[in-house]
Amino acid sequence: MGSTVGTSSVVKPSPTAFVGAPMEKSSKASLIKELVALGLLKAVAAPFERVKLLLQNQKVIIKSGRLHKPYNGILHCFATTIRNEGIFSLWRGYTAMTTGHVSATVIRFGIFQYTKILDDTQWSYTRVVVSSYVASAATQFLVYPFLYAATRMATDVKTTGSNTGDRQFNGMIDVFRKTLKSDGIFGLYRGFNITLGELVTMGVLSKGLNPWK
Repeated sequence: MGSTVGTSSVVKPSPTAFVGAPMEKSSKASLIKELVALGLLKAVAAPFERVKLLLQNQKVIIKSGRLHKPYNGILHCFATTIRNEGIFSLWRGYTAMTTGHVSATVIRFGIFQYTKILDDTQWSYTRVVVSSYVASAATQFLVYPFLYAATRMATDVKTTGSNTGDRQFNGMIDVFRKTLKSDGIFGLYRGFNITLGELVTMGVLSKGLNPWK
């Protein structure tokens, strides 16, 4: 009878508030450090991310009339952007991008904390896999509009001789407002199906490289 209670998935030997308090405090401190490190890393990577997006989308930007001719490589893209828009424009879209990634980290932390409550529950392999995919898809669904806004802002080029306000978007909120007005809520999730495909592909490859044992 005693052993049945000890192995129960419902009854716990001591109140969680007392046993888990130091660990909870440590986990929150770890989360804060991770968020700070994430913000710094994104700040360092933001200029490269914007230049990458500009190079990838330059044909579309040229058709829109915001860019007169193609970039002649990475350094030319950096130089042109700084000359036309100023050095701080290299971080355009950084706030939206960081908001999305920080939110995703916080959501994953919350899911992790919840699963710790179920530590003594027997999870089947299928349940683990399905739960992992659902959690990843839900997280991406919640933060995707921020990543979309970051991309739209990063590819919003100001041409030579234009006024300071001569941009398609005047910030993250403006991206949301104009997209909702023109395309509805679905506009904020344009390309989301590709993200889901990426999650599934990465999951399959991860399973192939690290088979369950």
